[in-house]
Amino acid sequence: MKKFRFRLEALLRMRRMEEEKALGELARVMLKVNEQENIRNEAFRMLNEVMDNFSAQHREDFQLDLYQVFDRYVERLNAEAADAATKLKEMRPELEEYMGKVMEARRNRRVVEILKERDQAQHKHEVQRAERREMEMINGRAKPDIFGSLTNEHTSGTQQLEKFSDEEDEFAGAPEQSPA
Repeated sequence: MKKFRFRLEALLRMRRMEEEKALGELARVMLKVNEQENIRNEAFRMLNEVMDNFSAQHREDFQLDLYQVFDRYVERLNAEAADAATKLKEMRPELEEYMGKVMEARRNRRVVEILKERDQAQHKHEVQRAERREMEMINGRAKPDIFGSLTNEHTSGTQQLEKFSDEEDEFAGAPEQSPA
C-alpha cells in the first residue's frame, strides 16, 4: 500500500514558518516591553529605598539644601518611572497587534493540521479496508467489490458453468457412436 503523503505539506510548512516569524516579532516586542517594565520597577524600587534611607538618616537634623537635593532626586526617579509607564502604554497597541498576528498564524497552521489529520485518518481507513479485502480473498470468502467484478465465490460457479458448457459442446460435436 502507498505511504501516506499529505498533498498540502508545503502549505503546512509555510504556515509553520509564518507562525515562527510572528513569534519572533512578538518576542522582539516583548523584550522591549520587559525592558521598560524593568526600568519602571527599578525606578520605584530606588524611590522607596531612597525615601526609607533618607528619612532614617535625617530624622533629627533637617538641612534645607540636602532636602532640596533629595527632592530633585526623587522627582527625577518619579519622572523616570512615569516615562517608562508612558512608553509601556505606547507599546501596548504594538504588542497587541503582534499578539493578534501570532494568534492568526496559529489558527492558519491549525486549520492545515486538521486537514492533515483528516487525510491521515482517511488514508488509514482505506489501508485497513484494502487489508480486510485482501484477507477475505485469501480466506476464500471474497465478495464483489464496488465495481461489480467477481470474486472467488462467483468465479468458481461461473467456471463450473463454462466447464459444463465446454463438455456439452464436445459431446455435441463428437460423432455419434451406435451401440453395437
